[in-house]
Amino acid sequence: MTFLGEQKLAPIPNNYAVAYCHFSGGHPELSAKIELLLAGGGISAEEMIRLYDVFFGLDAESQAIQSASMMIEGILANVRRAVGDAGAEAQRYGRELKDFSARVDNDPSTADLARAMTRILQETKKMEMRNSELEEQFAQSSEEMSELRRSLSEMRLAAQTDSLTGISNCKHFDSSIKRMIEDCAVSGEPLALLMADIDHFKQFNDNFGHQVGDHVLRLVSAALSQCVRGRDLVARYGGEEFAVILPQTGLEGALAVAENIRATIASKRLTRKRTGESLGMITLSLGAAQHRNDEAPESLVRRADEGLYKAKREGRNRCATVEITGPRLRTVSPLAG
Repeated sequence: MTFLGEQKLAPIPNNYAVAYCHFSGGHPELSAKIELLLAGGGISAEEMIRLYDVFFGLDAESQAIQSASMMIEGILANVRRAVGDAGAEAQRYGRELKDFSARVDNDPSTADLARAMTRILQETKKMEMRNSELEEQFAQSSEEMSELRRSLSEMRLAAQTDSLTGISNCKHFDSSIKRMIEDCAVSGEPLALLMADIDHFKQFNDNFGHQVGDHVLRLVSAALSQCVRGRDLVARYGGEEFAVILPQTGLEGALAVAENIRATIASKRLTRKRTGESLGMITLSLGAAQHRNDEAPESLVRRADEGLYKAKREGRNRCATVEITGPRLRTVSPLAG
């Protein structure tokens, strides 16, 4: 709220959502944009609208953040009202003390002193009760704010997660690969990308139904997650296609990871739990590419996809790249493992 006041921005839910996300540190890309604007002299209302549209543009997410922000505004309003009431009580108490002091200065009688003391004691008890109520109000508001922070964190995680598989979604992939490329540009470390696609996935849906197809997607997602480490990120790119970002990894390392993923997936067999019926095996085709200096994320994705298409053309269930790794183009077939 202090930040919004300093920037002369209205304390509306959208502005609060952008500011909260910045100061909570939950969105580095948003924070980078804000820091850049601040360095340029400040943030206008129009720029806050653009920031909100860019980073909270999804309808469901936007509505959820707006709802949470409105609740926070309500809590803050209650606290401000409680503080205002307490201030009014304190002013009234001060006036009573001033009146009592004036009576003493005028050499009052014993009866006057007794009445004044009784009044002061009554006002003191009221102040004690008001302070106690104020403490309870602050405690309740603090608890509500903590709960809302947890809700916003959960909502942010949900907005980054594919609901079916539990891994990162395409939106989170897009923001993550930009951030990781920027980090690698600073550190000078390599970064590679794998694009993977389940072979003949449509046949699983056509032959066994979408429930089996969904199970295959979850199984592949779990296997991909088990084959990566550390800062590596696995995402469902769309449909039956997946992406794996491999920071601090060159092309040869990426191909080794891809082959491990391919072999892990190919070793699994699908069966119906109730009947034990075999549903066959799952295979994965993968393409790999290493990021080049000053290359846009879209170009890196395109080159990894070209490797994926090459793997599909050459028979599927293999890893491929269209990058030159030696005297010829590199393809890793199942037999190479």
